[in-house]
Amino acid sequence: MSTIGNGRIDAIESRYMTFSDTAMPVLALAFDGIAATQGDLVTDQVSGASITYAKTAKELTISIKSRDFAGDDAADVDWTITGGAAKVAWSGRAATALSLKDWVDLLNEIPGISAHALHAPYAMSVNNENILTMAETPIGQGAMPGGYSECMYRDVSEFTEANNDKVCWMRVGLPEARDGNAFDLVDIMGSSAGVTNGLLKVYRDNLEDYGEDEHVYAYETLAASSDGYLGTNKLEAMTVRGPVIVEARSDDMTAANLFVHIKQAQIGA
Repeated sequence: MSTIGNGRIDAIESRYMTFSDTAMPVLALAFDGIAATQGDLVTDQVSGASITYAKTAKELTISIKSRDFAGDDAADVDWTITGGAAKVAWSGRAATALSLKDWVDLLNEIPGISAHALHAPYAMSVNNENILTMAETPIGQGAMPGGYSECMYRDVSEFTEANNDKVCWMRVGLPEARDGNAFDLVDIMGSSAGVTNGLLKVYRDNLEDYGEDEHVYAYETLAASSDGYLGTNKLEAMTVRGPVIVEARSDDMTAANLFVHIKQAQIGA
């Protein structure tokens, strides 16, 4: 019988990762600003924010929305981050990012915006034309129902990582993907297609540790099918410190459907 949801600390949770253009967003962000921001007139009241992404230009734009006292929309205040060869800090409301970490850092400097990484490592390049175009979309409020907006997807059939492989990523934390609590990594199982030089890897990807030596928890050969890469049970599971990235990659990958089983750790890691 499933123990998920009944309060037992040994209940096993299953997280699903897939090789898809639409299922594994790399970014989460929220807008909770209510004060005026740079460029507003004293007669304007901030009413929200949106995000837009132009694939060919590699431009991520945050638009701060305002209305005047008559209820009419005022001009947007746009903040634009362009993918480039190196991070360049904000100058006015324009900046340049090389990595997902740069996106997160720069977005968190915009008044009212908070952002964190989702299903990609902080080192992922955003100087890449294979991140999919996103039409202008309202940004959620972190403290409201619905919370953070999860967005920004890779064209997985074209996007390649640092080893020139196609890749499936999932960020795992407990209770949320961004959290750094300890948890037990029980097992990983499922199927993949295109595994000629396939690898399955689990490693810590914490913002505070960025740039330090990589902490790898598992490194396995990716198979077309596996009923358990780690071969453990819940009494023998490895205790890890989140958040971690589960990475499946191969230069000919065409599909991946993997389940990552975790449970709350009895002790810290």
